[in-house]
Amino acid sequence: MVILYIYSCFPGESDMIVIDRFEGDTAVCESRCGQVLIPRASLPPCAAEGDVVAPRGDGSYAVDHAATRRRQISITSRFAKLTSERREK
Repeated sequence: MVILYIYSCFPGESDMIVIDRFEGDTAVCESRCGQVLIPRASLPPCAAEGDVVAPRGDGSYAVDHAATRRRQISITSRFAKLTSERREK
């Protein structure tokens, strides 16, 4: 069981890393494996909270604009559904 848990959290290409917030020179990010700390200097200047980032081979990260947009649409849709359900009750 422990081996499966460790394996399920092994970083892979399909992991989504999302910037949660910035604390000084560090981006505090979330992935399915937990919290990831990335030096702000490793991110492009346009990186913002809520962006999905992907590692590059040189130690830097790139913003995945398509994944960020899909995530924003999904969150907005779920929020709209939640608030409309509340109004109906």
